Amino acid sequence: MKDCNVLVVDGNRDAADSTKILLEMHGSYVVRVAYSFADVKEVLNNGYKPDVLLTELNLLGGSGCAVAEYIREKHQNCKFVALTGYGRQKDRDSTAAAGFDFHLIKPVDPQYLESIVRHECQNIHHCSLE
Repeated sequence: MKDCNVLVVDGNRDAADSTKILLEMHGSYVVRVAYSFADVKEVLNNGYKPDVLLTELNLLGGSGCAVAEYIREKHQNCKFVALTGYGRQKDRDSTAAAGFDFHLIKPVDPQYLESIVRHECQNIHHCSLE
């Protein structure tokens, strides 16, 4: 599998940075981290094109759903994963309506998270090679 671009968005710096480290240790991922909606815009404006978005829903300057919408406008093939502490049905309904592929509740088993990212990256790159 060629390198897969993963954007991790979380206002909790420790959570975001540890997710980045986890992914880099277990796969061929090029991981960028953003701590706010403004950071997401900066990362994208610098030319980074995520294949997979892992985002918290409650962010400084916007929501995870707004981040997904913003990225979708620029990168239609991106897969969206909510990685959040919000697990009520209305939260799941919100992410489903926003087009998220997964809604994971923290804490998430690290191996499970990496397996989801790996699977989504393989699907994206398989489709792009056809």
